[in-house]
Amino acid sequence: MHEFSIATRLLELVEEQARRAGARRVASVKVVVGKLSGVVPELLREAFEFCSKGTLAEGAELVIEEPPLRCKCRACGAEYEPEAFSLKCPNCGAADFEITSGRELLLESLEVEA
Repeated sequence: MHEFSIATRLLELVEEQARRAGARRVASVKVVVGKLSGVVPELLREAFEFCSKGTLAEGAELVIEEPPLRCKCRACGAEYEPEAFSLKCPNCGAADFEITSGRELLLESLEVEA
């Protein structure tokens, strides 16, 4: 379960930023987890809670934003959210696309108490 290593690294980043801000506690952490990131949000939430014990983020709320999978057709330029089993463009039927959203895994923001 790689969510534990991700949570550990996330907490390192959070603590680093909180210390820079002179915070005594982290109240909330917002992360963006795309559907194709390979991260299971609920497992990340559990790992974050477990790994945050004894840190500035202990008890912090973990807010997980899950952006939809979005593609852009290289043939016609249409932007779309693909259907469950087909990534083809619904506008022209082409299968030549780029993924524009859905692979993200990033620390969006944190709220601290000074």
